[in-house]
Amino acid sequence: MSKKQSSAQNFLNKLNSKYAKLHHEYEKYFWIFYMGDHSVSKLMDQAKKLRDSFCSNTIYIQKIDELYKTANKSEKQSLDYWKLFFSKYQIPAHVLDLKHKIDKIESELLKKIAKQKEGYIDPKTKKFVKTSRNKMRIIIRTHDNEKIRRTCFNALEKLSVKYIKEYIQLVKLRNQFAKELGYEDFYAYKLDLEESMTKEELFSIFDKIYDKTKYAFNNIRKLEKKNSKLRYPWNFSYILSGDFVREDDQYFQFDNSLIRWGRSFAAIGIDFMGSILQLDLLDREGKYNNGFCHWPNLVQYKNNQRIAGSSNFTCNTILGQVGSGVVGMNTLFHEGGHAAHYLNIDTKDTCLNSEY
Repeated sequence: MSKKQSSAQNFLNKLNSKYAKLHHEYEKYFWIFYMGDHSVSKLMDQAKKLRDSFCSNTIYIQKIDELYKTANKSEKQSLDYWKLFFSKYQIPAHVLDLKHKIDKIESELLKKIAKQKEGYIDPKTKKFVKTSRNKMRIIIRTHDNEKIRRTCFNALEKLSVKYIKEYIQLVKLRNQFAKELGYEDFYAYKLDLEESMTKEELFSIFDKIYDKTKYAFNNIRKLEKKNSKLRYPWNFSYILSGDFVREDDQYFQFDNSLIRWGRSFAAIGIDFMGSILQLDLLDREGKYNNGFCHWPNLVQYKNNQRIAGSSNFTCNTILGQVGSGVVGMNTLFHEGGHAAHYLNIDTKDTCLNSEY
């Protein structure tokens, strides 16, 4: 006959199950949306709203305090984890409405960016060449023709301010949201939420880093006197590393990346403990243009049995583009490392089992 579970453990089981389901529902649509299918934006925003409502629910903290009185040592530790988690997301109802407004603006802005026309004007033919932002960044670093590098740089400059009005509105609302919660600005809020640091603490670290690396700026100034073209932004990375990237490219073709990644991780003893991995590795129109790793299915425990999770991660390799192979491979290894992190976790509380 199985031992009857305590009230605290029953409550913890419900929290773990409910959060895992809400998290999964949001992450399901997040992946579809960021990979280029924006028809799910409303479903994604709604799923995020439901997850936020769970995280900000004050009743859970009250219940934790009540159950803490009779919980055993192990249960108290888990209750402490959940209390800290909920404390990070306590947002008054009127402020939560503002957050939902911000979320909607963010998703609408991402849709506009994903659909925008990207490319540069060929300096010789004067015709538009359809090219992604990722590819133009690599062209600036590796192309022999300065005119091509410059026109790509100009194109990226125009794209960076195309939706400046929307960005200004977004920054204003984010800062308003943070101030409603008692923070100086949104940056201070995010820093406290995700790193438990103040801006002063972080900037003091930056000051130390600057002191230890500022010699490099003096070195650049010396090089600049010998080669004045170094002053122009479309020449900077090309002059400093373009030759090396081109020579290096033959050894880092992306075709070999998956087998290198698998062999490397296996050689240092990393596996994924029965988890499912979903990868999207190539640059394409409409897809989010930066690599990331998320975990739609969190590692969970039921009846003390570990249930493996899943991970989605992405990079934006441009096949055949000089310099893109090594960038894609670096991103693959990086995001694969993130995947291994939370897929190898063995904590039983789902609030600990993702980046949130």
